[in-house]
Amino acid sequence: MEDNNQSPSTNEQISCCQERVEEVKEKRKQQPNPLSKKSMKKRKKILKEQNEGICLNFMKTGKCERENCKYSHDLKEYLSKRTDLLEGICPLFKEYGFCPNGYTCEWYKSHINEQGELITNNELMKLHPFKEPLNTQKPETLHVLRTNKFDFKIPEEFPVPEKKILDLKGKLILPSLCTFGNLPFRKVVKRFGCDVTMTEMIMAESLVEGKTSEWALVKRDPSEDIFGIQLCVGNSMLAAKACQVLNSVDCDFYELNCACPIDYVYKKGMGAQLIERPKRIESLLHAMRSVTERPVAIKVRTGKSSNTIQDVLLPNCADYGAAMVSIHGRTRDQRYTKSADWDFIKQATTITQCPVIGVGDIYGYKDYQKALDCGVATVAIGRGALIKPWIYTEIKEKRDWDISSSERLDILRQYALDGLSHWGSDAQGISKTREFMCHHLTFMTRYVPVHCVIETNQEISIKVRNDRVMCYRDDMEKLLTSDRLEDYIKITEMFLGPAPKDFVYVPKHQSYVKM
Repeated sequence: MEDNNQSPSTNEQISCCQERVEEVKEKRKQQPNPLSKKSMKKRKKILKEQNEGICLNFMKTGKCERENCKYSHDLKEYLSKRTDLLEGICPLFKEYGFCPNGYTCEWYKSHINEQGELITNNELMKLHPFKEPLNTQKPETLHVLRTNKFDFKIPEEFPVPEKKILDLKGKLILPSLCTFGNLPFRKVVKRFGCDVTMTEMIMAESLVEGKTSEWALVKRDPSEDIFGIQLCVGNSMLAAKACQVLNSVDCDFYELNCACPIDYVYKKGMGAQLIERPKRIESLLHAMRSVTERPVAIKVRTGKSSNTIQDVLLPNCADYGAAMVSIHGRTRDQRYTKSADWDFIKQATTITQCPVIGVGDIYGYKDYQKALDCGVATVAIGRGALIKPWIYTEIKEKRDWDISSSERLDILRQYALDGLSHWGSDAQGISKTREFMCHHLTFMTRYVPVHCVIETNQEISIKVRNDRVMCYRDDMEKLLTSDRLEDYIKITEMFLGPAPKDFVYVPKHQSYVKM
């Protein structure tokens, strides 16, 4: 039934969202999706052809440690084929005094001398030391996994080990976020006071198979002092194997994903389907805990289509061995729509003996205070952190931060820098940084400056704007609230140079059109 009492600004917002949905659908029809498997394979093929027979390790560092390396070290020939260079100074060299990508960097000419040798700036290197990420795996280790030669020591029967409690009371958490919870973004929220960070959702099967892309998600920045790894798995033996291979990496706890609503995951008996099978969760927890000394937590939703976890799962999850339970206050069918059910989360804290982490609709310090009144140990902030990464500072300082456009721009500059450090400053690394930066802008541009707030949309608990009466302080602030895809690319060009002419950004995450 249509609500005739909606305010004009709310109706305009809904109309704007509908127009945006149509715009995105039209772009999907007209342009190839740059993030589709087909497009990514095509780009990888082109890149492989360009680097065919080249020793990339030599081109990055100017030296090769391999004995009898079969790849070319002909630097002159390699550089003569470079036609895609960018003008200006390499952002990494400008910040850290050296570039780890050497001659493969798109700005390599800014960090070589007249003789063509790579140079460094020792003063900058001392001032801003470049820190390599932790948990980087050697190719030999992954090869052992891929060839099924890893010596798994899994017991035939999983014993019931001593239970470990995970005490994160009062600590602010960035939960596992697919696509968005990448290492560069985690570094951003750490600077704003986030206490606990987690990996993106990791598929246990791909991890055990030694897939490079999955192991890349395990990397940890040295600034991440409390760090968790979230696993998506539905088979006990596979869960035990995944935990065993992860025992060699640096992390503080594991989290079993029982909340992912994606159809592919659900139909394979993982993610949100597990909340319908409490005994399966019990066996998975036993398997994981039998091979590791680290605490194992679980992340759940309130049920499939209605609240059901209070019947069996919550009363027993402590006995199952869960060190902590994070509750996303929505059902699987609700996905990310409707308001989070904090009344249910409050009820849940009285049912289970596990520490409860509340998840859903935390967009400011007042929301945080209301959440604590529900009896949770603390909260995990997902979309609130994507919209405004400085929310952790707001909560700790108990204020609404009327952040300036220059401060927001500096966040994006730092993200671009962290992206180039993580993915590389070669053509592929810049492209990946640009894509992920655009992903984040789909959320960050939703932020309404404190001085422009008109009203609050109660249904989804985010602030609504009316562009006709918004009082922007400057043109940059207006640009940073734009929802035009072209403006996202324009913003990335401020830090990453001109985008390739054939670059088309199409939002990957469906919540882009669910405002």
